[in-house]
Amino acid sequence: MLAMEKIDPGAWRRRELDFQTDNDAELAGSARWKGSERKMRPFKPAVLLAAFVLCFGWTWGDDGNWVQAADDGAFAPSSSDFAGGSGTEEDPYRIETAAQLNKVRDYLDAHFELGANIDLSTYSSGGGWLPIATELSSPFTGTFDGNGYQITGLKINRADKNYQSLFGVTSETAVIRNVHLEVVEIKGYDYVGGLVGYSNGMIENSTVTGTLIQGEYRVGGLAGIVRKDVIGSSAHIEVVGEREVGGLAGLFRGSTGLKITIRDSFATGNVTGIKNDAGGLVGLISTGNVGSVNEIMNSYATGEVNGDQLAGGLVGKAEALPSGVIRIKNSYAMGNVNGNQYVGGLIGYNATNGHDLRIGSVIEVEHCYATGKVTGHSETGGLVGANNEYEERGNIIDVAGSYWLTDSYTDGELPDNGIGMPVTEADLRDPETFKDWDLTEGWYQYDGHRPFLQWQNPLISWDASIANDRLNLDDKTNITVNTEHQNGDRYNATTTARYSVDPDDPEIVRVDPNGEVSAVKGGKATITVSLFDKSETFAIVVDSGNPEPPTITLHPDGWTNAAKVEAAIDHSAANPRQTDVHTIRVKIGDGEWEDHPFNGTPIHFEVTEEGQTKVQAQAMDDIGNKSTIVERTVKISRSGLKLDVDLYFTDNDSEAYPGGTWTNQSVTAAVYASHDHGIALRPIVYSLDEGAAWEIYHGPLDFTTEGQYSLWFRVEDVLGNEMSEHVRIRIDKTNPEIEWNPDGDETLSRTISSHVNVKDDGSGIDAASLRYVWSTRSDPLDEHANWQPFTNNSTLRYTDKNGGDWYLHIYAKDQVGQESYRISRRFRLEREPVSSEPPPSLPVHIRSGNATLRELILSEGMLIPEFSWDITTYKALIPHDVDSIRLTIRAAHHQAGISVNGRQVRSDQGSIRIPLHSDTDIIEIVVTAEDGTRRTYSITVERMQEEMPDPPSPEPLFADIAGHWAEPFIQEAYAKGIVAGYPDGTFRPDHVVTRSEFTLMLVRALRLEGEPGGDAPAFADREQIGEWAKQAIDLAARAGIVSGYEDGTFRPGAPVTRVEMAAMIARATGAELTDHAQTRFADDDRIPAWAKSYVEEIRIMGIINGRDRNLFAPYETLTRAEAVTSILRLLELLSQ
Repeated sequence: MLAMEKIDPGAWRRRELDFQTDNDAELAGSARWKGSERKMRPFKPAVLLAAFVLCFGWTWGDDGNWVQAADDGAFAPSSSDFAGGSGTEEDPYRIETAAQLNKVRDYLDAHFELGANIDLSTYSSGGGWLPIATELSSPFTGTFDGNGYQITGLKINRADKNYQSLFGVTSETAVIRNVHLEVVEIKGYDYVGGLVGYSNGMIENSTVTGTLIQGEYRVGGLAGIVRKDVIGSSAHIEVVGEREVGGLAGLFRGSTGLKITIRDSFATGNVTGIKNDAGGLVGLISTGNVGSVNEIMNSYATGEVNGDQLAGGLVGKAEALPSGVIRIKNSYAMGNVNGNQYVGGLIGYNATNGHDLRIGSVIEVEHCYATGKVTGHSETGGLVGANNEYEERGNIIDVAGSYWLTDSYTDGELPDNGIGMPVTEADLRDPETFKDWDLTEGWYQYDGHRPFLQWQNPLISWDASIANDRLNLDDKTNITVNTEHQNGDRYNATTTARYSVDPDDPEIVRVDPNGEVSAVKGGKATITVSLFDKSETFAIVVDSGNPEPPTITLHPDGWTNAAKVEAAIDHSAANPRQTDVHTIRVKIGDGEWEDHPFNGTPIHFEVTEEGQTKVQAQAMDDIGNKSTIVERTVKISRSGLKLDVDLYFTDNDSEAYPGGTWTNQSVTAAVYASHDHGIALRPIVYSLDEGAAWEIYHGPLDFTTEGQYSLWFRVEDVLGNEMSEHVRIRIDKTNPEIEWNPDGDETLSRTISSHVNVKDDGSGIDAASLRYVWSTRSDPLDEHANWQPFTNNSTLRYTDKNGGDWYLHIYAKDQVGQESYRISRRFRLEREPVSSEPPPSLPVHIRSGNATLRELILSEGMLIPEFSWDITTYKALIPHDVDSIRLTIRAAHHQAGISVNGRQVRSDQGSIRIPLHSDTDIIEIVVTAEDGTRRTYSITVERMQEEMPDPPSPEPLFADIAGHWAEPFIQEAYAKGIVAGYPDGTFRPDHVVTRSEFTLMLVRALRLEGEPGGDAPAFADREQIGEWAKQAIDLAARAGIVSGYEDGTFRPGAPVTRVEMAAMIARATGAELTDHAQTRFADDDRIPAWAKSYVEEIRIMGIINGRDRNLFAPYETLTRAEAVTSILRLLELLSQ
């Protein structure tokens, strides 16, 4: 090894910093440096020739004759200079011979392309090929495309000349591409390279192959200096020089504000730098200042490097000037490196700016490796000889993810200075070593193989496969990745590939670096296999079996009468490795199965349907496995309770007793309770006092004594649902009572009479059964006697000229058929004296004047208002398609005659069919009494609309009752003629009712008739009674319903109190009152003693009820709505 002088790299940098400020200074410095180190050489003939050309504008032509240059300094092309083209970028000159190539020097701003291989051996004698454009001031500025053709035999031998190369100097606009130099041998002085000496332009896809390139300074296999991008180019030639010597480029020099790159390039020749800055690819990288970036990317060098100082397998020295950046990435060096100081397998020396300028600069070395053996005396390293980053000035040198090979060192210490990571050959072939490298750009690396650059052997296909994509828990499978490259190499890339799993939480499968897939938890996952810049995904399923079933919680549980039951459906897995459940399938009752998303929070449903509703649930995991079905039953009962009351005659249990009707037989009440849902029941209880006291029902109840019974049954289930039934039992076992006044008369009279009153406190008198006959017999008569009907509570008179003893026979029945027959004591009738006058006529029968109906029924439709004997005008609503109706008509008196629309109806016929002819028909019914009195009833028949679903409500409807609780009762009262409302069309249901109004309602309801006056009491305030109410008050007073106050007043405008109402209604019933000292109401002590019997009787009858807390509130006023309701209850009672 040569003995070399040790130098201070810092001092060297300072000298170079001054020297490399810009191009002009650099070139000037080069000249000065040359002059300072060597003696001035004498002019040679070539120099004189150049001067001659410059002075006189003459040059050599193709034929060897002199040719004068054009006036503008450019050479005028002759037609035979090139094989074709016009020299433009679109139509470049085509070169097919060495002579045509030589002509390029005359057209430095033109564009060229090779059309054939070129042999330059004819230019090898003497100094050899004269470089094209050898002056910085006149560089080649055009483009030169070799089109892949070869130029062979390039030989230059000018050891004292600069810019010795195929092209001496190129400008920033120049582009040289696809040029391939073969059999190259060049000697020069400064800026010496195979393709370009001083390259300011772009070099692409070009190669230099030969034996030697030699110079003094800035010597490179491809170019002496590179100041712009070099892409996809290489040099295969030995390079020798003193300083800045590189296998591809001697100096890689940046410029302020410019980014330049050497990419996808390499050098294979050995490099010798006798003094400094020797690198297998680049001797020296030096940036410009602010904004200058120099990059070596995806490149390599394989030749051996020898030097004194600053020697590296890839780069001799990397120097970042103030604010400059050097970036070396995805590159490697394989040659041995020998030197004295600052010697590294990849880079000899990294230095950021060493001046006192506090402006940071950066050097980054990433994802690189070196395999050659490094030999040196100081500052040596397997990867980098030394770093000097001047941290205090904000400079950064970052060497990351880069390795150097230790296997080359079989003896002595390893050059491990802590820069880069030492690895063995096995490590260098292990994908695990490069797990942090980004293999999507730059590198390929396979198990058992060193990393190589992607452009070196491009990938043409790859295949990833998985052995089994459906696993059970704890199963394993494998992923295999294979590749094929352009040169036919095939690799197993399984360990090179990267694997990611989605989701990674929870972890469904785990993939190790060897492609082994382990099932961790049930579920679905996606494995992404990434290789370099490619990726492929696999869907994989881990089947952990059917999931556990969900749970169903009901609230409330069991039978309930709640309005709703909440069902909560939840799921949890005892084994966390089970496949996650995100779907719960639910079926409620007879509905369809529905899928509901489940996120770990219970799913809630409400069931409101009464009865037993089955709730079923099933868990479904993420891969579609389903659990067993679980079910719970919601049990809601609000109306399943049944209470059936069976009323029948005690002596004949097969004959039912119609509840509420009068009978003279004993009645038995039996009750049966059940539940549709089978829910347990509490004991049945019954009450005979309107609920004041309840007794447990143990069996059928027999009612044998006469009276009226209000019987309540009640049952409750264990849920609190309650049901009650109310029945009335009326038993009458007493025959009617016949009273007369007088009962016989011993006084002789020309006319005898007796006032007859038949009473029955039970079922009531059958008015149609009342008959009488005057007879001289005092024993019972048969049916053939001259029986005559009579009206109850009337006076029966008789006269007979023959006189004698007469007896009044009365026959009566009550509503249950119990008969009474009574014969009076003797009446004495005086015989008329005999005279010459004609004998008197037979006793005249008093003819009835009753011309009313007691029954009027339509076979179809609806009669409005309801029939009442005293209402003569009606409207009948009948279905649209009815063409006739049948009327059932009965007169109140059996001797009255009836005609319908002029047709007589026999009394025994009872009904007649009336044909209808139009949408509106009028039916006239004429009733003729026995004495000739007539009354006409008129019915207007109207057809309902065809689509009318229901008959309309009776009209008119008061404007203020819609929605009121008493609306139907008010309508019914209006239809019966009980109320009429106010002139403004309102009823005022919540206004208090006055004594006059209530009395009028009662009289209308009871249909009391008569004229005012008579024996009615004369109230002291009669003048205050409105004309509209006087007759009603007189009739009510005569009937004993009202009596006024102690001061003789009636007080017509005073509100009627509840206790007064009770008294009026009780009197209106006509029933004998039981003396009650107490009532069942909670405020009994506030009810006056005179009214307690009235209040208690109508309570028992069901006409009134207490208010809140069972209070009667005797002195509170009555509303008009309450008055109507009470009167309707009275009528219901009287109709039974």
